[in-house]
Amino acid sequence: MDHPKDAGKSPRRALQIPLVYAVKLFLFTTRWARRQISDKLRKGKHKSSTDRTTETISTAKILLLGTADSGKSTILKQMRMLHHSSFSSSEIEAYRRLAFDNVIQGMRVLLASLPGLGLDLPDALRPAQETVTGAGDLCDDAPFPADCFNAITALLKHSTVQEACRRGREIALPENLPYLFTNLPRFFSPSFVPTHDDILHLRARTIGTTETTVIIDGIETLVADVGGAISERRKWINAFADITVIIFTVSLTGYSRSLVEDPSRNEMQDSLLIWDSICNAGWFKRIPIILCFTKNDLFEEEIQHTHVADWFPDFHGAPRDAAAGRDYFINRFLSHVRTGRHVLDKDLYIRVITATDTKMMKEVLDLAGYASPILWPPALAFFHSFPT
Repeated sequence: MDHPKDAGKSPRRALQIPLVYAVKLFLFTTRWARRQISDKLRKGKHKSSTDRTTETISTAKILLLGTADSGKSTILKQMRMLHHSSFSSSEIEAYRRLAFDNVIQGMRVLLASLPGLGLDLPDALRPAQETVTGAGDLCDDAPFPADCFNAITALLKHSTVQEACRRGREIALPENLPYLFTNLPRFFSPSFVPTHDDILHLRARTIGTTETTVIIDGIETLVADVGGAISERRKWINAFADITVIIFTVSLTGYSRSLVEDPSRNEMQDSLLIWDSICNAGWFKRIPIILCFTKNDLFEEEIQHTHVADWFPDFHGAPRDAAAGRDYFINRFLSHVRTGRHVLDKDLYIRVITATDTKMMKEVLDLAGYASPILWPPALAFFHSFPT
């Protein structure tokens, strides 16, 4: 017989009672486990190399996968900034030179695309064009050349170049060019030092695998960023050992863009092919995956000018409907999952982000810790057994 005090209680209320205790137990075990790991890490610093072989300290490994220019390296930079792994003076200088390289290379791509767009540069601007195409690499600590600034400024003022900028999606212009051109006077200032925002917007092709160590909540975390270009993918297997979490990045703007290495291939279709092999690979069967759709801010701008159905005919959403477009691509990627992996099973997580947005990225990195059995203690297995 039910106790009189239980009469009238809803089933939902009844389920909430054990949940409170579950949360308390989870928080307690989380703090305890992290203290234990942090204590081991601190003690490990004082052990001899012989002693260390007898006690293994857990180390997390996050693998960043995705096509070229899908935001992997930007996520790695955000990890360093969020977890206080500062950039050295030599790295800052390298980013300063990279800013110049991005500006010059972007302008060269823009000028080279003019004939294909049916545009012609007037003869009066030929000297400015030659200055840009003939610019050499910047040496350490050397100022940005003033003649390059004058040439680029003159070119950007002309209607022909402005028209090419507006039609940038037709020629796969670097997506950071608007940021670079907006900040051109600051970049060419003699006192220019790259800010964190500048570093996040600068682009450099990843060759091979770049491994960076950051400390997340006292846990040594190795982050592996692999080159996403077609020619780099055969090297990925070298980074597949001892993975804790995979962050797979997809550029939402890729639906209307071609691969730089192969203009006949669509960037989003290429991402789908890679995703199919990764999410269904037996190698990663027990590895949590965070599927990150990046460049949401650029996607919301792009979709106002191009219709998803022009590249994906089975898209039935309205033109310029960013929400419908996002849902369509999320479902397309989920339709490729055939291994029983599911978002409700806590081994597949989906996020739509702007990788240059630090707040958004913090949520993704927190999620990486949540998904990892090392960064986030095994108490989650107990916590997941309770209704939410």
